[in-house]
Amino acid sequence: MLNTEIIDWWKPRLQHLDPWREITRDEIETLYASRPDSPSDRIIEDLLTHVSPKQYKVIFYGARGSGKTTELTRTGAILQDRFAVMQLDVAPALEENSGSLTVLVMIGVACLSAAHAWSAPDAAAEWPPKAGTRLAELVSHFGGYIEKLGGSADALGGWISSVGATLTLIDPATGAAAVATGVGVKTAAGLARESSQKLTRLSEIGRGPLGGRIPKEKMEDAKAFVEVINGILDELEEAAGRPPLLLVDGFDRLATIDEVWTALANAELFRGLDVPLVFSGPIQVRHHEQFGGLPGRFRPEILHNLAVVKRTASGGVERGAGVDVLLRAYKLRAQQLELSDDLFSDELLEVAGRYSSGIARDFFQLLDGAARSAMRRKNHTIDMDDMKESIRKKRHILQLALNEERYRLLINVLDKELPSAGADSESLLFENYIACYPNGDLWYRPHEILVSYLENLRGRDGA
Repeated sequence: MLNTEIIDWWKPRLQHLDPWREITRDEIETLYASRPDSPSDRIIEDLLTHVSPKQYKVIFYGARGSGKTTELTRTGAILQDRFAVMQLDVAPALEENSGSLTVLVMIGVACLSAAHAWSAPDAAAEWPPKAGTRLAELVSHFGGYIEKLGGSADALGGWISSVGATLTLIDPATGAAAVATGVGVKTAAGLARESSQKLTRLSEIGRGPLGGRIPKEKMEDAKAFVEVINGILDELEEAAGRPPLLLVDGFDRLATIDEVWTALANAELFRGLDVPLVFSGPIQVRHHEQFGGLPGRFRPEILHNLAVVKRTASGGVERGAGVDVLLRAYKLRAQQLELSDDLFSDELLEVAGRYSSGIARDFFQLLDGAARSAMRRKNHTIDMDDMKESIRKKRHILQLALNEERYRLLINVLDKELPSAGADSESLLFENYIACYPNGDLWYRPHEILVSYLENLRGRDGA
């Protein structure tokens, strides 16, 4: 029988365990769990030492849910005094099979929004900019190229109004991320309150002529459009008194690796932007043959799965140091969000860490699932039966997308520690069925939740 009293008791605790909860820039200092060889450390070091930072372009990839957005947020938080940081989520503009032009238009809209916010931080920041200003001239040029590329310049005002739902800026007046003084500047709380209507408006960018692959006859217009955006970046730098930095997220939420490729296909356009640029994307970007040319134009940075397991001398596996990072992440969250110390025992946290395959989101999903199991049993404490139930449910979800051929591919990964060639294997890596650990050499292994089941299958088949 449903017990609303126990649900009310668990509700705030479940909200704090939310596996989809993003760490905002204001929370990085207290909630970020440091990890060995942090990619954000490398990106920050490179940006601060690069001879020509505007030429610095990075493709930053890792497993879905591994913490790429958090690493980008940390990069922006640390560099906010040196750069005018724009952290942009392009996902709301990406419709099915959206091309590079969609991403470029979204970047341009974000840059316009940022330049407008920095140009008049104490004003109401009404759109459009005041006539006769350099920014108003740039808006006119921007709209003209939207028309040339087949879109409607009339939609620009709506996009500018909506982009604040997916763009994070540091407040131009105070250096704080928590005051909405201009277009696109938002508070941490405001991030959660943005309406779906605004995000829906941004999806207009990915529809129609701005959404597909760029026709050959439009490529010169697209290159000229890049120069218009560069003019906006110059205006932003002058207004901010510091060079812009663009951190672009959201490709992980595309349905397939082929859609990611379509969105990044015209990499030369992004190379032409006069701004240090960091794209984040799924780990598959590094393996898919279509992306072979990207590392030559974008510096690769990898966020590996945390090494929650490691090889033993006898050929088995044992606990890896990555579990400690996940335990720190939970304990920081528990301390800051006032979760009781005894909600999860160390033993339960260890199990969740191991079975997460080194993916932060999966770790919190297992904790969330165990808490919900305890709630359904009308308990205020979580035990190992609850964790086993959470693991079982996660395993069943993973198994839903598997068939005989995919099981065979995963058993092959278990045996050879390498993914096979082919579309199915590519998809398994993209969908987090295969983990990539930094374990001496790179080491590939099926998701830990599936390992024992795969071992049983292999034994049944006599393999």
